[in-house]
Amino acid sequence: MKYFNDLWKSFDGLDLFVNNWQPETQPKAIINFVHGLGSHSGRIKEYAMKFVDAGYAVLTFDLRGHGMSEGKTGYAKSYDFIMKDIDKLIANSEKIYPGIPKIIYGHSLGGNFVLNYVLTHNFDCKGAIVSSPWLRLEMQPSKIKIFTARLLAALFPSLVMPTGLNPHFLSHDIEKVNEYINDPLIHYRLNLKLYNEICEKGDWILNNSDKLSMPLLLMHGNADKITSHKATEEFAAKSKKLTKLKIWDDKFHELHNEINKDEVFEYILNWIDQL
Repeated sequence: MKYFNDLWKSFDGLDLFVNNWQPETQPKAIINFVHGLGSHSGRIKEYAMKFVDAGYAVLTFDLRGHGMSEGKTGYAKSYDFIMKDIDKLIANSEKIYPGIPKIIYGHSLGGNFVLNYVLTHNFDCKGAIVSSPWLRLEMQPSKIKIFTARLLAALFPSLVMPTGLNPHFLSHDIEKVNEYINDPLIHYRLNLKLYNEICEKGDWILNNSDKLSMPLLLMHGNADKITSHKATEEFAAKSKKLTKLKIWDDKFHELHNEINKDEVFEYILNWIDQL
């Protein structure tokens, strides 16, 4: 295995920290991975090495305000800034690995970003993988809380608030939960303007699933207490021709870190092999 890290300069001048794992031989395809809220790309090292062992390269970066990337913790000026950062991922993936098939993969909030991206961008991509996407939260806030969030975001767009995420809802594997709790790069913050935009984009994605133009593997655990598996099922029902839906019984949010993570990985590999 070969490993590289790098810093990419975002369109507005921020340094974005990059992780790149690759096999010794030419990869079968490149997995362009987008992580979730409060996390960072280094957390998928173990997962990435499984892909490398199977002959795939993994290219990923820390979202702005996350991990080792620059930016105020948990803050992005707008949703569109994240889309432009994913533009950078896609462009640099082709520069580093010209002519090799590409697959885009998003988890949780990264799943929201990836679904929006594939519905709104024309780019060279063999397929998309999305796990536990934030289309709707499992526990939807009340109407008064939604109104308050919108009002505060309008008045204080850079205001960052605690997310209230419970790490024990991530996985049944207590070792993985403890790793998350003890990881100094993890944070529990999000600015209200971006929160509102994420929710709006989640609704837009659900209403525009018919725009899907590439094969999609869509996965969710039906015991997820963070993001709604019902919303994932709703998206899949409207995009049946191109979407392969897999609901994992009794599983929590981070399927790649669940107690059956090897089974999840093999399922993904089998899907990729059929593309």
